[in-house]
Amino acid sequence: MNSYLTKFEPAGRENCLCGSGKRFKNCCKNGYPDKHFDGWSLFNNGEYKKALTSIRHHISWYRLCHMAHTVPFLKSNTPESKELLKTDIEALSDLTGMLLSCYAKCNIGDEFLYALSNLSGAINDDRWGIKIDYHKCIYFYAYKNQKEPAEEILKAYDWREVNDVDLLTVLLDIYSESLNQVEMINIAEKICDISDSPAIKLQYGNLIGIEYCLLNDLKKGIPIIQNTIAEYEKIPNEKRTYMGRHHLALSYMHLGELTGDGGYLNTAVINLQNEISTKSYSQIGEAQLLFDIADCLYHLGDIEKSLKTYDKSINLHQSGLTLLFKARVLIKIEKISEAREMLHNVNLDELTPPNIFDYAISKCYLAISSKVPSDISEGLELITSIKTNDPMFKDVIQDLLQQLYELKNTGNGQKKAESALQKLNRYVSLKPNFFGFGIDINAIIDDVYNGN
Repeated sequence: MNSYLTKFEPAGRENCLCGSGKRFKNCCKNGYPDKHFDGWSLFNNGEYKKALTSIRHHISWYRLCHMAHTVPFLKSNTPESKELLKTDIEALSDLTGMLLSCYAKCNIGDEFLYALSNLSGAINDDRWGIKIDYHKCIYFYAYKNQKEPAEEILKAYDWREVNDVDLLTVLLDIYSESLNQVEMINIAEKICDISDSPAIKLQYGNLIGIEYCLLNDLKKGIPIIQNTIAEYEKIPNEKRTYMGRHHLALSYMHLGELTGDGGYLNTAVINLQNEISTKSYSQIGEAQLLFDIADCLYHLGDIEKSLKTYDKSINLHQSGLTLLFKARVLIKIEKISEAREMLHNVNLDELTPPNIFDYAISKCYLAISSKVPSDISEGLELITSIKTNDPMFKDVIQDLLQQLYELKNTGNGQKKAESALQKLNRYVSLKPNFFGFGIDINAIIDDVYNGN
């Protein structure tokens, strides 16, 4: 069935089309004709080496199909041929993203840039070059945790001129700390305008609404979030993606936090529970859903159920973030010593930069509740170590610092300190940051779903 592709194959001693750098005859020559590509299923079953082989075969097959069909078709210069080219670019980019996931799980992630270099000529179009740069950014930013090389790549781009959704999302992530609210809104609006994905429109529409709320314009921000939810709710259930359904639940959760309306929080809980009932998530994915449910229950005031749900999440996958949020519940029910020990046992090296904010906030909750000088000193030290260029954030932090110093020096002002901390916590919980937009580190490197 693939015999017509053989005339487009590289010579046996030439490099394979999959980017591995191996000779074609020793890599995909005898594998790509099978056309039974089950890389994602193998990946989610933990068979990473087999998944890598399958993805490589799929890339080789797709590149051969591109040469056999799309390239000749482009000579017609028809809208259909241009649309096919666009499809090829997006499809091959998706496969390249899966390739990084496999490289990471097989502990050969450092070879990914070499593979990207070999894939750079896969499609003769400037848009493919943009995709290559996007995947380089993902490699450095998400896999290597190196922001500077990604920023260096992005220097070549002005977001106003970029029309690639993937690159815009990574650009928004990487520059989130230096962009002001207006710039973030403008980029998010552009993403919504050019994206065909309902899930992306939901995610970034939600972001736009949140940014207006962070500008203290709740009258404008809340309706935007409500309208974004309403638009996504029009999508039939069978056409909703994992990411879309999860962001729908998170949108309801944000609305509940912003408005104080328990109905939104309850809707978020129901949606999250429905996701768990699908049995489509790995332990890591289900643990994340339980974490979100526990957070909603905490805001609903169901402390006992929230604590039990955090425990369920931890039993599936123990993360530092879950531990520090559970500690807040323990503080709420005045189990101060247990909360202090739990926070002490959190491995800060495993936390992302925004999670350090969350850790600092939990420490401050502990300090305000215990009034122990050493706890207050630790809280002050953590908060003062946080660096930000956001003037609104600086004001919120400064207010909290003043109240903590008063509490430390006089033992008074607990209610003022609690109020200042609540403002900071609300700001941090809504402030989109590291992996908060288009990049989901779990979806890139970890097996969140059992199937896709």
